[in-house]
Amino acid sequence: NIVNLEKNSKKIIFIRHAKTLKNDGSFLGQSRNPKIIKKKYNIKKISFSKIYTSPLIRCIETANILSSKKEYFVDKNLLEINYGELEGMNIYELNQKYPKLIQKWSKGQDPKFPKGESQKDVLKRIKMFINKIKKDKSKNICVISHNVFLRCLIGEYFQIPKQKWYKINIPHLMKLEFVVIKNNIYPNMDRKKFKIIFSNLY
Repeated sequence: NIVNLEKNSKKIIFIRHAKTLKNDGSFLGQSRNPKIIKKKYNIKKISFSKIYTSPLIRCIETANILSSKKEYFVDKNLLEINYGELEGMNIYELNQKYPKLIQKWSKGQDPKFPKGESQKDVLKRIKMFINKIKKDKSKNICVISHNVFLRCLIGEYFQIPKQKWYKINIPHLMKLEFVVIKNNIYPNMDRKKFKIIFSNLY
């Protein structure tokens, strides 16, 4: 019975942190650590049995606006991709300084950013984290992470070709629900969200 399965399943809500002033089209990865924009967030606080967050300030501050529970668990696997030498650059500078990187992407390859990570590296961290929360007994888990982390998660679970993952659109603070049923994890999103996330793909 699907209804019973859903009722007994574990819910995991993945959320991209609130916006920062450094979300300005430049590569914002691990080494810059801005705060979120100070404003009144019209968000109904949600009651989660557990919150996991990336160690970066923008995620920790988001945890505080989403939940009145001030307890959260920091996990390094939830960090944004490491952009290495590209941190702080924009697309124009990337084209100027690293044309070979662009060429590799256009051929469908997944190179590491210079002194940084590739999408495959991020996916490895995602799988380590998923294995950890599958064992967590909490029923309603919130996970606060970053743009590329969530693109890789969505790309993997919706079986989108890796070279198209950069087109996946993850709005700040959108709730992306997954359920764990019998130790398997499944995305559980309505069509409206589906359309927004994949708006650049079609």
